[in-house]
Amino acid sequence: MTSIGERVRAERKLQGMSRQDLARATGMGYSTLAELENGRMRSTTKLHAIADALAVSAAWLETGRGTKRVDAAEFLASQLTRFDDATMAQAIDLLYQIADHRPDDHRFARLTWPMIQVAAKAVARAAAGESQRKIIADMLAEIDQGV
Repeated sequence: MTSIGERVRAERKLQGMSRQDLARATGMGYSTLAELENGRMRSTTKLHAIADALAVSAAWLETGRGTKRVDAAEFLASQLTRFDDATMAQAIDLLYQIADHRPDDHRFARLTWPMIQVAAKAVARAAAGESQRKIIADMLAEIDQGV
């Protein structure tokens, strides 16, 4: 693997992640990610976001050298700084409440880190005073899109 795009594609596939999932997790457009993976782009300003989403070192993605995996503690610390402890706890509680009210909805049988982040965004929006119905609808729509 000689390019950033080749490393991104290989790691994404290794983790069983679709291109759409990675684009969504990084805030990139699907076609932009496709161009990077197919070698039509040589670099991206979203390198660190891609590295975070794949839990790999940005330096490894860029150069193909060094340690591929990010230290787990370092990775979790970078993710947890986005929301405070109370927000994260409320997000997890919210997801468990949804799971209790939707026992047949298997999406909530196992919480994933992206689901928790989506719920944390919803909790933060609720704290800012946005409509709870809209927030929940947006959160469920984002989860439906395959977070």
